[in-house]
Amino acid sequence: MDNMVKDLLYSIIQPHLEQVSILLNEYKYDKEFVKEDVRFIAVVIYLAGIDKLSSFTMIALWIGGRIKFKELKKSRNKNWSKIYCDRGLLHKVNKLKNLGLIQRDNITWLTILRNYYIHGLSIEMGYRIYPKYDKSTKGTIEIIPSGPSLNHSADFQVDINLETLNHQTESLIENISNYIRKTAFEKNLKKIKEELRKLPVNPEPYYSKIKGYFDSPGHSNKIDDVIEDLNNETMQKIFKKIGLI
Repeated sequence: MDNMVKDLLYSIIQPHLEQVSILLNEYKYDKEFVKEDVRFIAVVIYLAGIDKLSSFTMIALWIGGRIKFKELKKSRNKNWSKIYCDRGLLHKVNKLKNLGLIQRDNITWLTILRNYYIHGLSIEMGYRIYPKYDKSTKGTIEIIPSGPSLNHSADFQVDINLETLNHQTESLIENISNYIRKTAFEKNLKKIKEELRKLPVNPEPYYSKIKGYFDSPGHSNKIDDVIEDLNNETMQKIFKKIGLI
């Protein structure tokens, strides 16, 4: 299972690492500012991979019994057949850091820079402090009303290289897989698979409802709702049976 978890983790982030490699190693730089722009793009792509990697880890920790379901989702709406984590990247990074899975601060500060670039926009208004220099005051301040004014973030400059990112990623995956191996993830995943194999084909009354909607084109849009209800009921029972909820 440890190798399987590692393979899954690498499969998640590998496409991002390949894109970063192309940007950092194969791009031909003509001017220094172009090089800085490429580094910035590479960081955003890399952190998108870290975001997905962190989401998988959070889900695995829930299946492994180490965190509560509420730590996966901000929303109270539950779809028990599609487990995902909609928490922000910084929330997930801080969670993994608290668990000792992220041991370097560079992922944290890169995430902060990335978040500010992506989300950093505001309209500001009210009083501001301005310096005032003239012969009579010899240097003082004025508090002046101003705005509304638009404030938004620009890109950021970082000095990164592919070797550092690869080493950092390998260390993170090793830490995550070792931690998950010590949880009930493997046991609970096996239980879920066993319970799914026991389920009947064409369960009633859902089968009859869906078949009826197929025969009535005007109600075909209700099929997805029936399937969602069936899956929610089914998976909720399974998760309760194995002690996840």
